[in-house]
Amino acid sequence: MVSVAISGALFDKADPAMREELSRDAAGSRELPVMFVLACPSVVDPATPGTAQERAEIWSQRFGKATADFTAALERVKAQRIEHYWIASAVSARVRREALDELAARDDVVQVILVVERNIML
Repeated sequence: MVSVAISGALFDKADPAMREELSRDAAGSRELPVMFVLACPSVVDPATPGTAQERAEIWSQRFGKATADFTAALERVKAQRIEHYWIASAVSARVRREALDELAARDDVVQVILVVERNIML
């Protein structure tokens, strides 16, 4: 088996499942389902006046502003299925392997996680 070199920020920020998947991807060109955990502004202080719903809206707005640049970067590399998870400070997308190094090197990316997709029939 030929393995793909994983180094730098991607190695440092990738979870173990992502590292294993990347080491198996000899061609290095597949599209992978990835969750990017981002460094975002702190949560809204519970003592902030207003209802819990209003405080959640403030946090959602902060997350939106903090992720706008990252979302643009995902769009530039033609990522697919971009989804935002403000409560977890994360963004998921299907990203081609060759774009992962660039995205992981960003200061606002804290962790890169392989998303395990499951199809369950009931």
